[in-house]
Amino acid sequence: MRRAVVVLILFSAACSPEDRSQSVVHSPVPADPSETAPRWTSEDLEAAVQAAAEGRLDRLRPLIEKGVPVDSKGTTPKVWGGIREPLLSLAARFGHAAVVEYLLSKGAVLNDSRKTEDDLPEYPETGTALHRAALTGHLEIVMLLVEKGAMVDSPGNGRMREQPLHVAVGGERLDIARFLIARRAKLNDAGGDTGHTPLILAIMHGLKPLARLLVENGADTNFCDRFRRRTLEVAIDSFDVFSNYDEAVHRARNDVQMDIIRLLLENMANIAVKNSKRQTYFEQIEKRFSAPDLPPVYLERKTQMIEQLRWAQTPRYILWVSEERQKEYELKLDVLAARLREQRVEVLFQRSNCIGVRAALDPEGIMSVVVGTRNGAPLRVRNLGITEGFH
Repeated sequence: MRRAVVVLILFSAACSPEDRSQSVVHSPVPADPSETAPRWTSEDLEAAVQAAAEGRLDRLRPLIEKGVPVDSKGTTPKVWGGIREPLLSLAARFGHAAVVEYLLSKGAVLNDSRKTEDDLPEYPETGTALHRAALTGHLEIVMLLVEKGAMVDSPGNGRMREQPLHVAVGGERLDIARFLIARRAKLNDAGGDTGHTPLILAIMHGLKPLARLLVENGADTNFCDRFRRRTLEVAIDSFDVFSNYDEAVHRARNDVQMDIIRLLLENMANIAVKNSKRQTYFEQIEKRFSAPDLPPVYLERKTQMIEQLRWAQTPRYILWVSEERQKEYELKLDVLAARLREQRVEVLFQRSNCIGVRAALDPEGIMSVVVGTRNGAPLRVRNLGITEGFH
């Protein structure tokens, strides 16, 4: 026992003051329970969810100041979908601009697309606040979010991963789609597992105003979806054929679908390609209307489609003449366009230095129509065939 005490004393003496201080074991200081305990409860979170959904900023503000995380998620009541959703997305979905602005001022994540248990069948698991506002049609919220830095091409989450423009088209939100396009949203993105472009989505659902909006702003009528289907193929496959055709119920729907097909053909949908089954568009039309005992109206629709395809096969031309040459030859394009129409040449457009036409003629035939302005010397005719677009 005496030997052990001596060894301990010698070891202590050999150690430096620094070593001895490091060898001392300090007992932990009890933490102040008031500092570690959360200042908010699950009931506070539920109250914050309800306040965000109802737009009650007067109730939400004290809960956030109490410590409820600004990006926390809560499960909404079934009446609101019964899904887990961030407070910002919840406020955006119900169109509460003041709540959205307040949450952003408190640092809410703007482009949060974490997975949610979304029960919306059209767009399950689509996650950002911008997606929510676009789907439910709140243009004011969409504009506010984009102004604050929301990504107009932010993909959703989960298996769908559509962009806000897809959501706006699917929800038939024309004004929101127009705004997103003006903010340079991608027009030809084939999103997620479905692989639909916004234009193909509009075609599938027979949304003529949205299809026209997309085409007029540059959506490619020949862009394929994930399954290599082009717009015209989708339009033919999506044409509704009702065995129990009701004129009052179904005619309007079929008229819209015919108008969409015409829209695609007018905007350079390529009819020279075949689908994945090596079928031409004429063969696809035959198959679409091949069911026995179809109402007679569908024989008329079939004939109309075939006539439109044949119309689209008619060659297109551009007649170029510079403004200087117009002055030199005293040539007025208005007079030239009128002359072309008199000869039953379809004038597609007229600009300051060119006219676009469609005619079952060759370039020499086109020139013969406009003979009379010093044998048409200032004109240059370019044959665009049936696949190339006007530029």
